[in-house]
Amino acid sequence: MTQKTLIIPIAWRSLWRNSRRTLITFAAIAVGVWSMITLAAFMDAWVGSVVHEATNNLTGHGQIHQQGYLDDPSVEYRFSLPPASLDEAMESPQIKAWNRRVRVPGIVRSERESAPITLIGLDPAREVDLSFYGNELSSGRQPKEGRTAEIVLGRRLAERLHTRIGKRVVILSQNSSGEIAESGLRVVGLFDASLEEIELGFVFITLQKAQSLLDIKDAVHEVAFTLYNPEEVQSEVDRLKQVFSDLELSTWSDLQPLAQTMQEMSAAMIGVWTVIMFIIIAFGMVNTLLMAVYERTREFGLLQALGMKPRLILSQVLLEAAFMVGIGVVVGMVISILSIYAFTDGLDLGPLAAGADLFGSGRVLYPKLDLIIIFAISSFVWIMGILSCLWPAWRAARRVPVTTINQSY
Repeated sequence: MTQKTLIIPIAWRSLWRNSRRTLITFAAIAVGVWSMITLAAFMDAWVGSVVHEATNNLTGHGQIHQQGYLDDPSVEYRFSLPPASLDEAMESPQIKAWNRRVRVPGIVRSERESAPITLIGLDPAREVDLSFYGNELSSGRQPKEGRTAEIVLGRRLAERLHTRIGKRVVILSQNSSGEIAESGLRVVGLFDASLEEIELGFVFITLQKAQSLLDIKDAVHEVAFTLYNPEEVQSEVDRLKQVFSDLELSTWSDLQPLAQTMQEMSAAMIGVWTVIMFIIIAFGMVNTLLMAVYERTREFGLLQALGMKPRLILSQVLLEAAFMVGIGVVVGMVISILSIYAFTDGLDLGPLAAGADLFGSGRVLYPKLDLIIIFAISSFVWIMGILSCLWPAWRAARRVPVTTINQSY
């Protein structure tokens, strides 16, 4: 058996000379890896929820507006596009769904109450795969084609107005001439939304009714679209800018800066936590190996006196570190995978959901097993853990044999 082959079982047995200390180090490494991987999974789920809510609540992955509309969302900042040119521009393999909308501020008034709202006119059928409004309503139905005197309210807004399906409400807004336009509409449906502000602040009518009410002919205020691959949004916006050079095109991150900030903050938090946990793990490992080196000073001296080269002493200590980190990392990976898998059906935030709403997150988080992140974190800890143990290994290898053999216990 060669010296190189011999040091492998020696390194393994040396780990268990003080099994209690070794097991504590294993546990510390495993807990550290578990916390890093689990935190990354849940932060990713949280950010995913924030981005989904931001894009699903009528934003989409990108929008087209008249110049100045985002600063002053009033009726005058509208635009008209020939249907053929718009259809041609949106015929892209990247675009999943798109819709034209009229979107202006207004007031809704019932028999008993009134409230400020955002009036939205659109084609409900085209909102499928574009926003939450394309889903089934919580009660009632969508306004039908040809029946323009119909409206859909948020459930909480209906409660505030003390109205219900079948009742009539009055919508007031400013038309293209600067005059107050009003219309009586019958409530035919109620919708639920993940955010309270959406349920309280938005009402929906048909696109034709909105254009007629505001006297803007076939003009609209925005065109929203979603993509099959959200990562391609910037390139798709750049393409559309060449087609609609006189209009303003925005990505979801431009329209929802809070969601973008949350995404960047999440990445920073994961990075900071990874560094903190690694420092804690590194100190624990260095302390463990230094203790093991000091306890075996005469052993290393004797091995060198018998002919073992210093580089093999160095290799032996590093092997002990590799075994120690490797076992801890594997255990941490297994616990992390089990922890994340336990919540793949969703983690209901319960009473914390009200606080999550402030950051635009949904009530339920769906963490996913990302093998790339799992192996990236595990590999980082394993490699850096071994590198952090170079100092104890170097101290063990540089001992002078005569000095170490004569050293008293």
